[in-house]
Amino acid sequence: MTLGDIVRQHRKNLGISMYDFAEKCGLSKGYISMIENNVNPINGKPITPSLSTIGQIADGMGMSLIALLELMYDSHHSQKPQNKNDDILPEEFNEFSRFIGKLGYYI
Repeated sequence: MTLGDIVRQHRKNLGISMYDFAEKCGLSKGYISMIENNVNPINGKPITPSLSTIGQIADGMGMSLIALLELMYDSHHSQKPQNKNDDILPEEFNEFSRFIGKLGYYI
């Protein structure tokens, strides 16, 4: 599952609109739509949200950033790898892990 799949499932489970979820996160409805569809409509490329944005989404979901990153990681790794490169951590997780490591914490 992608971050967008997780967000969509969360919204559906709560029965809230994209607009309401965007308000909870402090993001625009358009950006939540791009996250859920995992496509930037301007260039057709996948969305790569910043760690800060993922944190806002986690807050909107009522969970910690670490919990959301773990959910993304677990859902990514619960799928059967298609090739040897599929076992690499998402870049957002690597960036977060490096940041936390500099603070003296390890995940």
